[in-house]
Amino acid sequence: MHTKLRLVVDLQNCAKAQASRAYARKVKMTNLQQMAQTICYVQEHGYNTKADLEYDRQMNITALNKLRNTLEKITTQISKIESSDNDEQSSNQFDILQQTRIQLLTNQKTLKQNIRNLEIISSNVDNILHFESDHQLSNDRSTQR
Repeated sequence: MHTKLRLVVDLQNCAKAQASRAYARKVKMTNLQQMAQTICYVQEHGYNTKADLEYDRQMNITALNKLRNTLEKITTQISKIESSDNDEQSSNQFDILQQTRIQLLTNQKTLKQNIRNLEIISSNVDNILHFESDHQLSNDRSTQR
């Protein structure tokens, strides 16, 4: 579940962009693409406010922490079965626990990716809103003249 979401680059603090107009132009285009992807992600997931994003991120973090606790317990159970005498019942239980562990590891990877996506989206939204407020401020100054 790899995503193409990337952080928007802050051109004002990017030394390489300050030194090269061509690089700055390329970064601007990439930033526009990332802003568009951010807006699509926000719309697709139905986020109406920044608080919605943060709430979802916190829910994913809580779920990840619970999953980690469950994973620890299952790993402990697997270790106990491995160190005990193997009978057929233990073998069946071991297989079930291993399958559960594999599924939990997959879910853990998905939750981590969701959290990372939400962090990127949140940062990009901040950058977009900052860009819009700066743009609005400069437009206000232009009309006042």
